[in-house]
Amino acid sequence: MILYKYVDLETARKILANHTVKFTNPYDFNDPFEVTSAFFESNERKYSDEGNALNHLKISMCYGILSLSRSPTNPLMWAHYGWGKRMHHENVIFLGQNNTAHGGMVIGIDINESGLNDEGSNIIPAKFGSVIYTTTKPTTAFSESENLELIEGMKFHYDPQYQEALQRAFLYKSSHWSYEEEVRVVRNIHRNCKGEYNDRGIQKINKNSIKEIYIGSSHSYNKNHSRALSNEIKSSLPDCKVLQCNTNVKTWDINFDEIKS
Repeated sequence: MILYKYVDLETARKILANHTVKFTNPYDFNDPFEVTSAFFESNERKYSDEGNALNHLKISMCYGILSLSRSPTNPLMWAHYGWGKRMHHENVIFLGQNNTAHGGMVIGIDINESGLNDEGSNIIPAKFGSVIYTTTKPTTAFSESENLELIEGMKFHYDPQYQEALQRAFLYKSSHWSYEEEVRVVRNIHRNCKGEYNDRGIQKINKNSIKEIYIGSSHSYNKNHSRALSNEIKSSLPDCKVLQCNTNVKTWDINFDEIKS
């Protein structure tokens, strides 16, 4: 199964050169409600504002999230995350030079070959990481809601016993975000299994797990530039399929064509 990572052009080049992905702490996301579904007032115990803030800080510091999407041609995702350069051509009237939307790339990753489905290294593998979108924020008690092992960052692999707690902590989001069709992979990036502290947010994946690269539609106006980007990708990943996105004249869809050598 292939899932897709929308990235700006600079980040795409780093991923392709180093064969890495970044697991981001929840407090670095653009949604201020991240992780907050894990804490609530229950009959058994009332969380104070200070206690909530402390638990939120702990769980946000310990775990990193890799956000992926099910579709590589979502116009909103391209607009919000696929930034880059707008490359003009001498034979094209070029407007909006400061508009960088649709100038990045989408990277298609085989989740099995990359290790993103592995239950031993991910506390939420991709196969269990579909985001749950709701119009009402859940506030009821749930199984393992007060588990300190999870809150203190002592979980290192997937355990089905904590499925509901993991969902409430990392997978519940407002329905406003449903357009993203997000699938998450969650790892412990604060400690390794020996309890040593380190910075492991950026982690290696198997280079052969990168199967497809979609180049943003703003590059489609300059075929020479698209071919140059394709050659750059192929120099590192010769077996990867490279596709150029373009806008459909008759619909709101994004089309794509494979760039041939």
